[in-house]
Amino acid sequence: MKAEGVGQADLRIFAESSSVNSTPLWTLGTSADGDHQGLNTYLRFDSGAAPLVRVFTTNPVLDNTWHHFAWVDQDGVVTVYVDGQPDPVEITHPPLVLSVDTTTLGGIWRSTPSHFFTGQLDDVALWRRPLTQAEVQQLMAEGPVSGPFRIEATTVEGGGVRLEVSVPAATGDYRLEATPTLTAPAWTEVADATVTGPTDGRLTIEFNAPAAPHQFYRVVRR
Repeated sequence: MKAEGVGQADLRIFAESSSVNSTPLWTLGTSADGDHQGLNTYLRFDSGAAPLVRVFTTNPVLDNTWHHFAWVDQDGVVTVYVDGQPDPVEITHPPLVLSVDTTTLGGIWRSTPSHFFTGQLDDVALWRRPLTQAEVQQLMAEGPVSGPFRIEATTVEGGGVRLEVSVPAATGDYRLEATPTLTAPAWTEVADATVTGPTDGRLTIEFNAPAAPHQFYRVVRR
């Protein structure tokens, strides 16, 4: 992102809100007084309790310079990464009680859209799990994942299986995992799998055919 925080009072870069209730709200944006170059966090629960108010990054994010920013929340313990490095700010919050249904970039979308900020955003992505620092740095260097994994070809021959898999990143270390069921799956790495690539955006994975009547597989980036 690239924006100047000083002079932009109480504006939002990212927000999660409700279309039917103005109380629950989580936002990242400028300070209420427009007097800070750190990124400001605000969190308010359904009850109206606000465990996070005016919590700023220590490092400048809104100084009219391009910065990469990542918010990683691990069960209420937040690590904020600025340009791939953990920010010194310490952020924790109780379990979320937040009934939101709308995600907005550059403002807040409720019954009346508001709090629009002036600046630039690029390569925004949301993840369903916490990222590691290595993953944050990879995203900073390469950008968000460009597309899903896709099996291009499957060959079963002589007791072996060969998969050709398209992957979204040009580089990386991948592994094959398996589980016998998708109901409460227990994913484990396939020990005899040989993974080659990626070359031209494609992996080759070879492994022994399973003895079980059926097995489910997934490709995971280490």
